[in-house]
Amino acid sequence: MRQPALLIPLSLRPPPGKTWHLTNFASNSTARLCRARIPPVAMHEENPLRREVDQFILDEIDSVPHLEALLLLWNSKPRPWPVDELARSLYLQTDSTASLLRDLQDRGLAAFDAGHWCWNSNSPRADLMPLVDATYRRELVRLSSMIHSKASPAVRQFARAFRLKKD
Repeated sequence: MRQPALLIPLSLRPPPGKTWHLTNFASNSTARLCRARIPPVAMHEENPLRREVDQFILDEIDSVPHLEALLLLWNSKPRPWPVDELARSLYLQTDSTASLLRDLQDRGLAAFDAGHWCWNSNSPRADLMPLVDATYRRELVRLSSMIHSKASPAVRQFARAFRLKKD
């Protein structure tokens, strides 16, 4: 009987030509070895939605905590969050959490009302958020690397000052 292919992230795959031996536990708790058949790596097709998510990350997100705060607000909508509770969830100091939430508010992604933060339901990017969330879950390392490879937030903030805005 042919073993089913396992879906294993690229970073965890063995070198080409090698295979792993995985331990499977049968119902009687005895261990047996089976050979994992690693499927060939398929190249991701470049599609417009992926490019749109990447552009959103490049344009609007300054750091991984910014993205995680945004996704936490979006996934828990319409729940309002006090800044200290959000800081605990993100493992950040309260003042740095408040700062990144103000950044998200300036971009129209977060809203502040009565001492609580929540997802801005009037955001023009609301239709993109399910894709951003799914992409972050599926491609955490790629998106994190993209965020870390950008220019510093101070340089991007300086450049934003010169953007022309529609009134």
